[in-house]
Amino acid sequence: MELEQVLHMNGGVGKTSYATNSLHPRAVISLVKPIVNASIEQLCGKLFSDCLKIADLGCSSGPNTLLVVSDIIHNIHAAFQKLNRPYPTIQVFLNDLPGNDFNTVFRSLPGFYKKFEEELKLGPCFITAMPGSFYGRLFPNNSLCIKSHDPLCIWEVVGLKLNDMVLEGLIEDEKLDTFDLPYYAPTTKEVEDVIEAEGSLTLQSLEVLKNDWDSYIKRADGRLDRKARAAVLATDIRAVGEPILATQFGEAAMDDLFRRFEEDVLDHMDRENCQYISLVISLTKKR
Repeated sequence: MELEQVLHMNGGVGKTSYATNSLHPRAVISLVKPIVNASIEQLCGKLFSDCLKIADLGCSSGPNTLLVVSDIIHNIHAAFQKLNRPYPTIQVFLNDLPGNDFNTVFRSLPGFYKKFEEELKLGPCFITAMPGSFYGRLFPNNSLCIKSHDPLCIWEVVGLKLNDMVLEGLIEDEKLDTFDLPYYAPTTKEVEDVIEAEGSLTLQSLEVLKNDWDSYIKRADGRLDRKARAAVLATDIRAVGEPILATQFGEAAMDDLFRRFEEDVLDHMDRENCQYISLVISLTKKR
């Protein structure tokens, strides 16, 4: 099966869906707001267009999808108000792989439009989906103003639990041996080198954000004990990784896998310095 067909978050709005378990991306969105705000204000001072076009690459589904869009639109309107210029029309392209649950996003659009048009008076906004891999071609040349990207999550402890399940005969050894999900986290120097070598973009800023695996859970509810935090973390990772794992190892193995993950993940965090690393990059196209 093609990777693009199974590489997506859990759809719907159930208890293991990404829509219900996307607290960590929401926390990162909040952390990067000041950087995004500054970049948009700088951009709007240079743009003279009646229609600004925005692409969210890796939009997924659930409340965070339109939260990012909402924040960007607010920033654009604030910038144009500060510049005493008329508000532009906004066109938004939501991009993810074809298996993404775009239907859940579409069902939330009427309420989103109503809020912007009636409550906030922020002018016209048009949102559409652009399914496909951003490693290929999605848009015409020189057609976008603003892009954002939401990266994937962790796999280290999930891999440890899969090995345990092989040793106990709960999944087939061959299925683990043939499971390959390449993931590479670059250093900031490697990112800078790639941007420089490609040549068409100027690096405006690059910031590194570091957070412990469960810090976003503690911030959301400081009353949760270790076991409760482990349960939240396990479900969040399940919402991201279950579709591709279930394709390889079967749906029947998923409950046991993530139960084991929940039991061991915080012990692993005590032994290792486990952090989410987010690179926040602002680029402009060279003229």
